[in-house]
Amino acid sequence: LMANLADLDLKKDVSLRRFTSFKIGGRARYFFTIHSVSELKLAVKKFVFSKDGCYFLGGGSNLLITDGVINKPVIRMGEEFSFIEKLTDDTIEVGAATLFSKVISYSIRENLSGLENLIGIPAGVGGMVAMNASSFGRGIANFLGNISVLTKEGKIENLERDDLNFEYRHLDLDHCIVLKVRLRLK
Repeated sequence: LMANLADLDLKKDVSLRRFTSFKIGGRARYFFTIHSVSELKLAVKKFVFSKDGCYFLGGGSNLLITDGVINKPVIRMGEEFSFIEKLTDDTIEVGAATLFSKVISYSIRENLSGLENLIGIPAGVGGMVAMNASSFGRGIANFLGNISVLTKEGKIENLERDDLNFEYRHLDLDHCIVLKVRLRLK
């Protein structure tokens, strides 16, 4: 069932300081926390790719928010988009809202390697992918199997790594929202 706009988790006049690593920023007049794909589809339809737009807030680690009031709606994925699931001995599926530090901790516990060069990057997995994060010659792209995204048309698509256009500090996903990724490790 499609969510109703009135059913969305809306808070008004929310300080954005607690959502950024620098602990600065103003207040969001409207702050939506998204808890399901159906809610995200509604938010996409209503706000994300609309003429007036909105701000989509991830982990807040690569973000400076101005003081004052943010009038456009601010949308953030809830904990339902933060998960790690082991699919095979060397493949994990990770939600876009999962902090990368949690992926590192999980990899250590499960004796999975490959991500060591990326330790210390303070970001969520969705942001890591969208920004094609890398460090010491290795990047998140080296470990991607595929990416599940929500398109501006409200469709879920699985994009294979080989079909993606990776650039320096950028992955061309401008018309999509990352939902989850599959990482292939050793």
